[in-house]
Parts: sequence; structure tokens; C-alpha cells
Amino acid sequence: MNDLKNLEEIRQQVQNGGISKIRASELIISLFEGAQSHKARIEYLRTFRKYLQNDLKTFKLLENVLISDQNPRIRAEAAEILVQEFPERSIKSLKWVINKEKSPIVLQKLVSLVNKNLNSASADLQKYIDRRLEFFAEQLKINEKEAKFILDVEKIFADAKIVSEIDDNTYEFYKGLQKLGINDSWLLVQNNQIVELKLNFYKWRFIRKYPGQLSSLKKYRDLDLLLSLLVQMGLESFNNTYLPSSIENLENLKKLDLSQNYFNTIPISLGRLKKLEYLDLSYNNLEAIPNFLSNLEILQHLDIRFNNIETIPEFLKDMTSLRSLRIIGNKIRNLPEFLEPIILK
Repeated sequence: MNDLKNLEEIRQQVQNGGISKIRASELIISLFEGAQSHKARIEYLRTFRKYLQNDLKTFKLLENVLISDQNPRIRAEAAEILVQEFPERSIKSLKWVINKEKSPIVLQKLVSLVNKNLNSASADLQKYIDRRLEFFAEQLKINEKEAKFILDVEKIFADAKIVSEIDDNTYEFYKGLQKLGINDSWLLVQNNQIVELKLNFYKWRFIRKYPGQLSSLKKYRDLDLLLSLLVQMGLESFNNTYLPSSIENLENLKKLDLSQNYFNTIPISLGRLKKLEYLDLSYNNLEAIPNFLSNLEILQHLDIRFNNIETIPEFLKDMTSLRSLRIIGNKIRNLPEFLEPIILK
């Protein structure tokens, strides 16, 4: 009988009155401590929370998991329970973890939890979160809000098991990005603010996987083409990529290239980048031009080539700053007349 089947039996017995919630929590702890599967252990923690006893024994168990478990996803799950169920009692251990933790998965979870839980304990923890983000930002020569976005990106790489920690290699990667691109900047930072970003998870993944190649890549004029070929030749698929909603934290961004990520959706928060002048969404899987792009009042160049777009929205007519629109490779049959002066097929 597998572990998760045992878990379902416990749920049924509680529902039918066969065992108490206290007994259920004891049984789930036993299953958790004996399980080998990370997936099962995470499920145990989530179910355990339903029958959780707010006592010292339960707190000590979760505290030990948070501090010493080898799996970052399980540590992150324990952090969530502690923040929400033991907010005052867990402050000391959470402060320690915020200072010492290296996993993007756990750090990103803690940042999110502290921001969402508005209580006195979270206010105290927020100071430690701010200091950790401040240190991260200093290493990259950006501001703290932008560091939050980079942390979210690192979490995506950690979920894909491309990276496991934020360390000196992390800082060197982003410093190296700032030196890439002869014609286009991959990451341009001015006055501690990101003003240009070329984010392609597949190409970034290649560079992360082969960091020794970073210095030699700088000399290539058509780096995009080279990396596209290398990605096709040398890497397995990179599933479940997405653009973090914290992209809005890059408030001074003028140029954003998100091409070739195969995104199905773009977060609405991108529409809050008020200083954006150039946006490349080509070679994704978008089925429509997002309505929130109408909020980009000074956008001049929009590239939506090779998506699955069928119609041109009327709001583009009111985007008076738009100077060029690239649309080839979509399913658009009829082009409105108002686009003729700016369209670059």
C-alpha cells in the first residue's frame, strides 16, 4: 500500500468519525518522517495542516523541518505553516532562516508570505527581508524592488533544478549578462536601475549550465542566433516558464525583449511599466494582444511576430506613441487601415 493511499484512509477515517484529528495528526507525522518521496512528504505537510495542533510539539517539528530538511520545497512548505499558524512563536527561527537561507525557493516563499501576512510578527520579519534583499541588490548594483524580480526569476530556475542556491555564481551570472551583446544589451543597468532587459529562459539556462562559456560569448556579434542554435542542439525542453508578475518592479525599464520564451500568457502587471518604449513579444504562444498594453502610453515599438494572434484590437488605434508594429507569422487576415503608417510586417 503506497503512502498517499494511507493518507487517503486517514482522511476518510477522520471524516467518518473513526479517529480524532489529534490522532490523525500523529499518524500523518509518522508517515511524513518515514516517507522517501519528496512529493509525498509535501502532501503530508499540507494535509497535516488541516489537523494541526497548536502546541509546542507541533511547532518544534515544523521548526526542525524548516531549518534542517534537505529539500527546499519542504522547507518552504514548513515556512508557510509557521508564518500563518505560529506567527509569534516562530519569529526567532524565521529570522535565522532569512539571514542564512540560500535556496531561491525558500527565500521567495518567505518574501511572499511576509508581504501577505500583515501582523506584528510579519512587520518584524519584514525588516530582515528588506536587509536580505538590500544585500542581494547591492551585489547586482540594482535597487531592492528589482532584486525581488530577480529572486522570482531565480526561483523559476531553481524549480527547474538549474540552480539550487543564491551564491557568488549567481552574482557573476548577472554581472556577466551586463557585458553581453554588442548591438543589444541583455541587462543594462544605469544608476542602480534596470533600463534594458533581454530575458530568454532557454538562453539564460544555457549560460547557467555552461558558465565557463560566458567570457567567450561576449565576442559574437549575432549572439542571439548562436545561442538559439546551441539551445536547439544541447538542451532538453524547459517547461513551465512564465514571466513573474513582479516584472512591474522594474519601474525604469525602457526596453524589454521577451522573445522566444513560448509564453502562453503575459502578466497584467507588465502594463504598469510606464517608461517602456520597446517591447518584443515575438516567438511566443500568445493568442491575443493583451489589452493592458494600452496602458503603455509611451510605447514606440511593439514586436508580436510569430504568435497565434488572429485579430488586431481597436485600442492600438489610441496608442499615439506607437511608431512600429511587427506582426508577420500570425493568423491575422484583415489589417485595419489605421495601422498602415506603422506596420512592419
